[in-house]
Amino acid sequence: MWAGANDYLGGGVFDPSIPIGNLSTAIAELYGLGGRRFLVPNLPDLGATPLGAAVDPAGLSTLTDFHNAGLTLALGDLSASLSGIEIAKLDIHQAFGNLLADPAAFGLTNAAIPCLDATVTGLPTGACPGVASFDAGGAVFWDPLHPTAQVHRQLAKLAMVPEPAALTLFGFGIAGLGVLRRRRSSSPCPIASMRRRSVRYLDAGAALALLIYFAPCFAAIALALRFSGPGPLLESIEVLDAQSRRIRLLRFRTKARRRAVQNVLRTTRIDELPRLINVLRGDVELRSVLEIAR
Repeated sequence: MWAGANDYLGGGVFDPSIPIGNLSTAIAELYGLGGRRFLVPNLPDLGATPLGAAVDPAGLSTLTDFHNAGLTLALGDLSASLSGIEIAKLDIHQAFGNLLADPAAFGLTNAAIPCLDATVTGLPTGACPGVASFDAGGAVFWDPLHPTAQVHRQLAKLAMVPEPAALTLFGFGIAGLGVLRRRRSSSPCPIASMRRRSVRYLDAGAALALLIYFAPCFAAIALALRFSGPGPLLESIEVLDAQSRRIRLLRFRTKARRRAVQNVLRTTRIDELPRLINVLRGDVELRSVLEIAR
């Protein structure tokens, strides 16, 4: 199940909790009809598409990041609350970012200009000699938003055949984070209550240790943002968790006057470090932060 891009680019939606809530509702309804296995991709960087770059690249990139972070939390809640459900998450954001950074590694030559323009007629731009073919002669974008068939095939391979490295990380994740998994229950079972408290204490202790460990990194980022332009050090977005509670997820500001600072924050994902504060507050579990960082 894949959704969200049309909400942000054509539907006038700026609150990620709306499309994320729609996705969660759809998965829950299909689960009620017997569905148990789901593949849910996140969004690619909408600000990196030709359409996004022409509208508001920084804003759409930030909106994409908030959507993907909220989606990770929502899928974690669904996995914990729906017995027997299997949700496979596909990191399209990372895959598409790799493709745009090095198109030649994927047999592509043109990642900047789409084959068709953005008008109603969709006339050829002249950038793709093989415009009659959906492969479009090595182009990444068929039109200002949608990829070509060649790109879709590359993304389909990720969905069909998990990478060995991903399987290894999954195995280590199960071994190291299995104790953090919990299932919500409506019954006041003492064991379940003790388990929730144990997870909460473990998460808070680990988050505090990580905050202390990354304190020099926090200071360096703060200085870099201070000298890269005006604005707050942290930014936040309000999302709904599985219990319909409103929580504000924190991250470092990524809109910086100096492009190099913005690129480093986004590519390394260190802009997500303040999410550890959310763990201390009890807003989210540590495993959701680790999944985003991965």
